[in-house]
Amino acid sequence: MAQHIISSSLCEHIWQPFLTETSDSRREALNQFLSEISQCLAASKGHGESAWRALTLRGIDTMASSSSKRQQVDFVLKQVVGLLDPLIPIEESDRFKDDLRILVEKSISTWEFARKDEHRIDIKQRPDANDETNWHNVDDIPHKSALPPAATTTNSTLTPLCLFPHISQRSQEGKEVLIHRGSALFPSSYVWTEALLERKEHEQEMERVLQETRSKFNSRRISVPASPLGGSGGKSGFMTLDKHEYR
Repeated sequence: MAQHIISSSLCEHIWQPFLTETSDSRREALNQFLSEISQCLAASKGHGESAWRALTLRGIDTMASSSSKRQQVDFVLKQVVGLLDPLIPIEESDRFKDDLRILVEKSISTWEFARKDEHRIDIKQRPDANDETNWHNVDDIPHKSALPPAATTTNSTLTPLCLFPHISQRSQEGKEVLIHRGSALFPSSYVWTEALLERKEHEQEMERVLQETRSKFNSRRISVPASPLGGSGGKSGFMTLDKHEYR
């Protein structure tokens, strides 16, 4: 889970094809627009796309503020630590933040170089369980036979968890060259199935505790006693007095 959160944050805020300013609300829409232009130029092959991209990135970098890199680092740190903080032991918190800062800074410097390469870099975050060439199913626990047969997950609505994106480079001739095979956890994996079984056991245990609590509460419920002055039917004695008794 930690690897998924970190890589997702890097893809969202660092490894963007053009704009990386986290404070710019138009970043996502502009990145989409510029990426579409890049894809159209790349489809025509030749050097047109790389020349246009180089000039576009030069203009973007010229407009970027001097503090943009520091803001990127701080933003990713805040987002990742905010999500993982409950899982990090207090005594390891400072070291984790230092290591994460180094990782983010290296990711920025690497991407600044890679995105200006003559060949366009493509990053994909949507794993395909049927594409073993480009995606690796991270399922390295050997004791799969320990799971009962009924535990196999076949729910098609579950989304694979991307641990690290698939990275490729497209040449000027349109040929795709694999740089890094993406890694992911798929719903059919042992780890995923085991997690679902643990959640089911937890839900069953919570339901059992709730039922026991309700039973104890009902058995100890104290009935309201009838009034000492009351008559039949639980009515107050003052309400059952005859008129002549007031005389």
